[in-house]
Amino acid sequence: AKMFQQLRALRSAILKAIEIQRERGLIKHSLEAAIAIYIPSSTDLHTAIHSNLLALLKKNNQTVEQFFKEFCIVSSFTIKEEHDESFIQTTVSDFYIQVTRAQGTKCQRCWHWYNDQHGSADLCSRCYAILHPMNS
Repeated sequence: AKMFQQLRALRSAILKAIEIQRERGLIKHSLEAAIAIYIPSSTDLHTAIHSNLLALLKKNNQTVEQFFKEFCIVSSFTIKEEHDESFIQTTVSDFYIQVTRAQGTKCQRCWHWYNDQHGSADLCSRCYAILHPMNS
């Protein structure tokens, strides 16, 4: 239960940071956001994310990054080993975030932004695999 409270707090902090960038005009929708987070390795929060959550996600063959990308409805999500002045301290202790505009092409099916090339000019690899299961 504690881990899920932490996840909700992280999501809330991420959504607040996205809203700040929306107000500044950098993005219009959360799917236009590329999120990078930093959590110091010596913290309980780092342990909760990298150990406890990872163990749960392995059962579904999902990475922590994939989970947060879906959990926060963003196009890109990365966990960094270090941070710089472009990261902001959130209301969650030991949790830093950077919100930038997602790069690449907007998928015409799911609206996520992507950089991977897979044989379709207007679909991300996930949507391409769904619509063309024999070609993926």
